[in-house]
Amino acid sequence: MTTVLLSLVILTWFAEVDSQKCVYRDPCTCSFDHSAESVNFGVEGGVIDLHRISDDGNPLFLDPRESGGKFYEYSPCSAHPCPTIKDSSLCLTTKNTKKVLDLGDLKDMTFTTTANKTTGKLHTSMKYKASGTNITSIVHLICSETNEFRFEKMTSDSNYEFTLYSPCVCVDGCLAPGISAGSIIIILFFSSLLLYFGIGCLYKKVVYGATGQEIVPNNKFWFSLPGLVKDGYIFFISPCLGDRAEYRVYDRL
Repeated sequence: MTTVLLSLVILTWFAEVDSQKCVYRDPCTCSFDHSAESVNFGVEGGVIDLHRISDDGNPLFLDPRESGGKFYEYSPCSAHPCPTIKDSSLCLTTKNTKKVLDLGDLKDMTFTTTANKTTGKLHTSMKYKASGTNITSIVHLICSETNEFRFEKMTSDSNYEFTLYSPCVCVDGCLAPGISAGSIIIILFFSSLLLYFGIGCLYKKVVYGATGQEIVPNNKFWFSLPGLVKDGYIFFISPCLGDRAEYRVYDRL
């Protein structure tokens, strides 16, 4: 019986640590490949992208819970938390002594992903090392509807564990937005308008030697357009104007 239980424990352990790699792109982006393993977990070609929650140079996340007067600050996509340490991404500040400690550098970060075949889920973490020390920090990524950063525990004097909750840590949860159809239409409209006036003015200038208002293509239409728009607007709201002068210029229907 003991042998059977031990075998089950070993099999479960191997299932949990079976690594499914999320390939590093930059310090806050990784992507899954097109392997059979990725297909089995439904993440083929998927991306974890934290740029949408990136900051402006200030620490993005501050663990709100005080632990002995200690504050943990985190910026996943930029180096800032420790003021005196150039590449710091994770920082510990002791409130009473004002002491700061680098817990991980942006340039020394790796993604690790384990696949739990029992539950059919992936767990991705970001592992940091602090330059010139033996300090390491692991930030576990948990798919969530809200953004939150928490200090979890110290597994030793130099190893820290945190959890980052965010929709951006979900696979394909926060991809950079593309150009919408409406934006494309607007870009095409104004580009066409610019070409129309640019080429039209150049043509009339070179071919006809036009100057002043005459250089504008179809100038009679364009210079009369504001008046036409005004007349159309007055006609549209005319039922609300009663017998005002602007209304009397039109025949009643």
